[in-house]
Amino acid sequence: MDLSSPLTSLKGVGEKRQKVYEKLGITNVGELLEHYPRGYLDLTGSLTIKDASDEHPCAIRATVTQKSITKLIRKGLAVTKVRATDMERDLQITFFNAKYTVDALEIGEEYIFYGDFTRRMTGGEMNSPIVIKTEESGFLPQYPLTEGLSSKMVSAQMKSALENCGDLIKETLSTEILEKYNLCSKAEAIRNIHFPSGEEALERAKKRLIFEEFLAFTLGMSLVKGKNRTADGNAF
Repeated sequence: MDLSSPLTSLKGVGEKRQKVYEKLGITNVGELLEHYPRGYLDLTGSLTIKDASDEHPCAIRATVTQKSITKLIRKGLAVTKVRATDMERDLQITFFNAKYTVDALEIGEEYIFYGDFTRRMTGGEMNSPIVIKTEESGFLPQYPLTEGLSSKMVSAQMKSALENCGDLIKETLSTEILEKYNLCSKAEAIRNIHFPSGEEALERAKKRLIFEEFLAFTLGMSLVKGKNRTADGNAF
């Protein structure tokens, strides 16, 4: 596998999903790696249920204690209740049509639940939160999407692409420029723009990629101006 390989080379991508990615202009592994997040969910500051706010989405760290049997409320709508605790208060979580997510939850395991929180007398409630394993907490990338794709899907394929082709990312700037402007390598920038190891790493990745984009724009404008001057000169 290399950067020019079709997306079907990646685990979890078949012909159908390849066509969905094509709607975003992504046809190969290299183009996928340059499909940068539009933002991030900051999960570095997860809260206890007591300290969670119902004014905006938040991340709560809690251990699953109970999973109910999934009930079919009506055709096309299955509901499952999950109870979790932070050892002080309880969190009642309702999932809709989320069999895979609920099945993956293990009793006694701790997770981070991100979503809208509603306070109750004995704790709180969440509906269909994003579920993240505690070891994956940090900055969760949120990608530009189209119908048939979720950020979780893109993240999974992005990890596969980096594992298989991360070492094949070529440097596009000279050593002199990297040193002069204190920039990280392109490979490091792409790894950390998708899965930053911390806030500082994310800022370094952004700085490098913005610099490269601005440089390409500046050189492109210079080229256009040069062509215009040549055309004007030939006109006389």
